[in-house]
Amino acid sequence: MILYNTFLTEQKRSYKKDIRHASNWIYDEHKDEYICPNNRKVLFKRYSTRTDKNGFTREFKIYECEDCSDCPLKSRCSKAAGNRQVHYNPIYEELKTKAKVNLWF
Repeated sequence: MILYNTFLTEQKRSYKKDIRHASNWIYDEHKDEYICPNNRKVLFKRYSTRTDKNGFTREFKIYECEDCSDCPLKSRCSKAAGNRQVHYNPIYEELKTKAKVNLWF
């Protein structure tokens, strides 16, 4: 079995405790929103498509925090000047989940 590029990194305790990674946040599937470590809503904003230099097209769901202006965790969470955004690729995440299942069994 071949590992995906971030598999080993994602298994480390330091990764699992790092608030920069939205995969460590609470996700509410029914509302389609994340809750950041400071208990603020990170709401779905729009869909986006990117094409890389090799011509591969990827689709993303973009989520944005409702307000990061006075957040005490912002320096640990994001380098962005404005509100924190999460770019989520549903196809890539599904493939990672399938790979994890195959690797553990």
